[in-house]
Amino acid sequence: MAASNPSLALITASARGSVSKGKGRMQRSQCLGAVLLIFALAGCQISKPRVLSPPALIPSNPVAVAAPQAPAPVPAMRAVALLDAVCGASLPKFGTIDTALRASGFAMASGTTTARSATENVLFRLTDGPGDGKTCAMTFWSTEGPDATRAAFSSLGAFRDTPLGLATKYRGRPAILIYDGPAENIGGVQCYTVRLLSER
Repeated sequence: MAASNPSLALITASARGSVSKGKGRMQRSQCLGAVLLIFALAGCQISKPRVLSPPALIPSNPVAVAAPQAPAPVPAMRAVALLDAVCGASLPKFGTIDTALRASGFAMASGTTTARSATENVLFRLTDGPGDGKTCAMTFWSTEGPDATRAAFSSLGAFRDTPLGLATKYRGRPAILIYDGPAENIGGVQCYTVRLLSER
């Protein structure tokens, strides 16, 4: 009987519509709220400061360090010049040999009587004797043969055989130069020693 009442039907329909509209508005409101919530969360994520990991340490390029080169063999005439500059310059008693060594780029090893070159394969040694004097010995390694090396040192004096070996007066002075010649040959590099005895 209630359904036959047009007024009641109209009220019921209107109520249903209102409820439906209300539900629609509520759903739209809920959807809008959800969307706003999503943007709000997204905004939080965007505005949230990013925590960066510490930058990786990039090792600097290693400095290229040249490998130390082996001392170079010494030409015979260079050896003659070194003998003059060190042993010859500190005659008659080799009292100034330290100064002569430093001037030629040599350094006497601490606690020894041997001086070496960092760039040339040559060393000097100051020893006592023979007799009351001292001897300045130079040992060097060269690719030049015995004949060429002896010829170079012959410019200092004419060698002759003596009980001490091949010897001569050093540039006409009362100092004896002894040429020991090659002692060994390693891969075409020969070892020579010459000795200058102090003036007596």
